[in-house]
Amino acid sequence: MTLEKVITYTHEILETGHVQVRRITKIMEDGKELSRANHRHVVSPGDDITNEEESTKRLVVAMQTPAVIDTYMAYVNLLKANDKTRQELATIEADTIITNANTQATAILLEAKTTKTEVATALKVASKDSVIDDAEKAVLWDKVKLFFSLKE
Repeated sequence: MTLEKVITYTHEILETGHVQVRRITKIMEDGKELSRANHRHVVSPGDDITNEEESTKRLVVAMQTPAVIDTYMAYVNLLKANDKTRQELATIEADTIITNANTQATAILLEAKTTKTEVATALKVASKDSVIDDAEKAVLWDKVKLFFSLKE
């Protein structure tokens, strides 16, 4: 009974210059396959290939010419620029939403004839016992009630 580990590689070349590598590892006993495992990875144009096996290195060097690498890197840089643009647009949109929300909140406060500080103070007072007397608490509660009734 002889056990043997056999490793083979298959490659697929994409039109983008990427090389898909599949390593097939078989465990053989007396010529019969006992088990098989597959591992896949992709070598992109411009990737470091020092740790690749020899057939993969030869294929990558032949297929990923400087022109292919330059084209791919230009594409990657374009994607990065587009991502940055999307992030900038999202930030502008978020800023606009926050500005509009603040404008609406300010309008509500003006309609309620109160200030943000008064509402914040009222909420603090409402959430805990305070040293202010019941009459002052009642005035603050009235402002809070008015503030929230105008929001609806």
